Amino acid sequence: ILETKEQQHYFNCPYQLVCLPVSQRTGLAGGDLPASSDTYTTQVRIGDILVFATDGFFDNVFRDNAIEVIRHMATNSSVAEIATQLVQLAYQASRSMEESPFATAAAAHGFRHRGGKPDDILA
Repeated sequence: ILETKEQQHYFNCPYQLVCLPVSQRTGLAGGDLPASSDTYTTQVRIGDILVFATDGFFDNVFRDNAIEVIRHMATNSSVAEIATQLVQLAYQASRSMEESPFATAAAAHGFRHRGGKPDDILA
């Protein structure tokens, strides 16, 4: 399993991809150009499942929980059904008071946060 590294400027301030024409880049604030991102190379095979998701997903779903859903659904479900289930899992977790990856990260940075984190959620 290849897991990319989260890219943040500091806690709770993830990179924000911005693609603008060169003529509009002067004074750009609050955005990161594609050249700032890490790149990864890996081999994929037929049958591999790739998960691309926003920080709103990863802030609310522990890796092992996502893997469990994927393994359970992989043989009998479409990719769209798996993605829908993952998004629903993240949405439910974002509204929960249960431990979340975001709460764990907040504690590691000296902040108190209980439960999930409402945010944009795409997978």
